[in-house]
Amino acid sequence: MRIDKFIGLLCCPVCHGGLRTEGSGMACGACGEEYKVIADIPILLPKRIGNQNMKQVRQQSEYFDRHYSNFQSYRLENWRKSMLKRVFAGLDMSGNGGGCLYLDIGVGGSGYTVIEAARKGYTAAGTDISLEGVLLSKRFAREQGVEDRTFFVACSAEYLPFRDETFQKVSLLSVLEHVYNDGRAVQEIARITAPKGKNFITVPNTYKRMWFFLWPFYYYMDKRTGHLRHYSEEDLSRLFKENSLACVEVFYNGHLVKFCQIGLEKIGLIDDRRWWSLEERDLLHRCNKMGVQLNAVFKKAEDMNRQGSVEGAGRQ
Repeated sequence: MRIDKFIGLLCCPVCHGGLRTEGSGMACGACGEEYKVIADIPILLPKRIGNQNMKQVRQQSEYFDRHYSNFQSYRLENWRKSMLKRVFAGLDMSGNGGGCLYLDIGVGGSGYTVIEAARKGYTAAGTDISLEGVLLSKRFAREQGVEDRTFFVACSAEYLPFRDETFQKVSLLSVLEHVYNDGRAVQEIARITAPKGKNFITVPNTYKRMWFFLWPFYYYMDKRTGHLRHYSEEDLSRLFKENSLACVEVFYNGHLVKFCQIGLEKIGLIDDRRWWSLEERDLLHRCNKMGVQLNAVFKKAEDMNRQGSVEGAGRQ
């Protein structure tokens, strides 16, 4: 989808003023901030967001640019299919999209959430701080024949460049733990979610509820990928409640059976039937809080209290 078809949904990430195309880029009509556009993708990253925040954004964008550069073609692996089932069920996206708008924050380099939502009839948007990621996602959307129902933006989760109450469905999958100010990110999610809209969130579970022998593995992954924190169910619910987003469902995945599945897959000793059998066994334990991944669904109140906290909680 070209910029002129969705520019009405966008706003300046700094002041939330309206944007206009200007030459080969974009500019805010209110504060005058200018932004680049590359291959029809707006680069809507604020230039002044604080030294520590900018350091995190730079490190994360460089890390994921390298990671996504290895993606060659669109692939819908079993783990992505399983994630889609959970996300679409949690967001009530089982039927045709109709006129609904869906946003995936941190879409990555495959664009699979946006692409598959577009197949279901949704107008679907994806954001990421990795320019390499959104460029690839856009290319895959075009190759999969859904470019006319998708659009992508390079931006930060803490400064979302969308107008208030735009999206009925929003997902944030394994992203919140990466952002410097998670409180501000949640405030932004609440701002762009329409009244009665739903959010699907996945984050790493708090260490105290994981099996202790998994701690070294997750500590290594935290350092390698730039995780800043883990979350308990209570802390995550409190953070969203501060922004008038009520928790309507919580469940866990990534129990010990999941690690058996991953191990068998790595050594080539598992077929599709057994993979899905183990996946279903893992999800049967969705109420077991020892899973390494915490999933939560939130619903926005009809009248949002816009005075929620924007301070990062730094939970571990």
